[in-house]
Amino acid sequence: MALRTMKSEGTGYTPGKLLYGYDIRTPGNWSAPRMDYIEGEYGDEIDRRVEEIDTAVNEYRRKAREVSNEGKKEMKRRYDSTVKYRKQYRVGEQVLMKDQYPETKFADKWIGPMTITRKKYGS
Repeated sequence: MALRTMKSEGTGYTPGKLLYGYDIRTPGNWSAPRMDYIEGEYGDEIDRRVEEIDTAVNEYRRKAREVSNEGKKEMKRRYDSTVKYRKQYRVGEQVLMKDQYPETKFADKWIGPMTITRKKYGS
């Protein structure tokens, strides 16, 4: 119950509000039942409330989607600023090759220098 009533940082809304259109009632915030309905208007009141909730849910979800997309863009911008692209080597250059299985723990981690003779397709 507590998880459904906590606001999400990603959307800005509680899961209950996005799902049902209103904040879920917990024992701490229950109100007394209403007894002032006029006979015959109860059905109309329910229809009106359902319509209100439907429009509210759509609006909450739209706003949550916008907030989520803005967060995703910010996260992408931060990630892209730290990405380092791999160096493209040419045929004839000399490089060191990493030794995947060194004989001992203290052996050299790199083998070489080696000369590039050809490139694989797409690299």
